[in-house]
Order: sequence, then C-alpha cells, then structure tokens
Amino acid sequence: PSFSKLLQGIAKLFDGCLSASIDNPLGRAISDLICELCNSVDPADVLMGLHEAAAKFVSLLSNSANGKALLDIFAPALQWHPKLMHGMSLEYKREWVSKQILATGRLKQEQRLDIMVHRGRLLDGLCNKLQQPTLLRQGINVRFTGDGENGHGNGHRREFFMLAAKQLADPRFGLFKSNDGGRSIHINSMSAETQPDHLAHFELCGKLVGLALLHQETLPHLRFTAALRKLLLGSSPVSVEDLASVDPALYEGKVLYLKEAR
Repeated sequence: PSFSKLLQGIAKLFDGCLSASIDNPLGRAISDLICELCNSVDPADVLMGLHEAAAKFVSLLSNSANGKALLDIFAPALQWHPKLMHGMSLEYKREWVSKQILATGRLKQEQRLDIMVHRGRLLDGLCNKLQQPTLLRQGINVRFTGDGENGHGNGHRREFFMLAAKQLADPRFGLFKSNDGGRSIHINSMSAETQPDHLAHFELCGKLVGLALLHQETLPHLRFTAALRKLLLGSSPVSVEDLASVDPALYEGKVLYLKEAR
C-alpha cells in the first residue's frame, strides 16, 4: 500500500502527459534507426564503437540549442532506451519532462495553485492543500507565512521543495529508512506504526516528486534506492541483485553467501 500511494502521487500529475509514440514520421524514423543500430550491436563485438558513437551523438544534441530541438522530435521513443538516455544531459532531461507535463496543461502563471505554508509547521494540512491533481498539473506558487515573511517566487518554491522533502525523508518521520548510511532511502515497512497517516503522506511525497519534475527542481533528500526507482519507473524488472541497494548487509550476508556456496 505504501508503494502504491507513492506511485499514485506521481501518476496523478503525469496522467496522460507522457507518451512513447512519435507523431512526426521523420522523428520516428530517426529514433527507430538509432535504437535498431544500438540493439544490433553485441557488447563483445568489434562494432562496439557504433553504440558509443550513437550515445555521443545523442549527448551532443542534448547540449546544443539547435540539437535540443531535433532531439525533441524523437526523445519520446528514446526514453525507453536506457543507454542512450544516460548520455543526455541532466538539464535536457529536466526540460523535456517538464515540457511533456506542461504541454497538456497549457501552463499560465495565473493558473497555478497558490499555497501558504509555515516553516515551523510545513507539513500541517499539506495533504489537503495538494489534494486536487488537476490543479497541480498547472504548477504551484508558494508563500511562507509568519513574522518577517514576505514575497514569493521561484526561490520560495525551491526552498519549499527542499524543506518538505527533507522532513518527509527524515527517518524519524517514519516513511523511509536507510540501510546504507544515508546515501539512499527505501520505504519503511513499519511506517504504519510510526506514522498513522502514512499512506496520505506517501501520496504527498509522490506529488512533490511530480511537481519538482514539472518545475525542473531537484529533491536531494529523496535519494531513492535503485530498487525503488526501478519499481517507480517500471523500466526493468527488479532482481535479487537490487537487494544490495535496499539492505547491503543482508545482501552480503545472505545472497552473496548462498551464491558463493554453490
């Protein structure tokens, strides 16, 4: 249930926004050609340079103003090709995902949802304030309340994302836990006992992830484990090796032990 709510929170913002199809025939042809070339190359084959050349080509496009316009044509198909996506610049990925969301919402400044929060009670009532997903797809404006607080803008929204993510990721809050010294976090199986309203907060966390992508912001405190990222993205099946990111000690003590004993 915890994972489902986290995923639902993200999906409510992305519903109908992302597509794996390409309407432009030229873009579809180019993307199919690149993917076909890359898939036809065996890593052990002497033609390995072909795959590297394609990845470098995509990387160069993502770092060029004119190249980005061309890459926009066939990016919807390339998003399912991890090796080529890895070559794209982070800046381009953030811009592209944001544009896919905003393309369906026709974002206008006056259409964004205005929310008011207090720094000392940031999460109080936040689940209700961000309840309607159709309003969230337009983005949000954030204003802090309290003595000495004034103004609003991108800086306030960026700070809101950072503070909210930090509180939700805090092990003491109970939603997530870390087994690798704080490098990454995973869903806490005991979250229901430590946070009675844990499902609503997992959905809130998912919505914040979606909003951060929409506004091209980062959430450094929500560093999910590789296994959790795979589940959220649905890009590839989870394997027993992914346990290493969830619980390194358990993986080394049990999984590796059993593998070496064969």
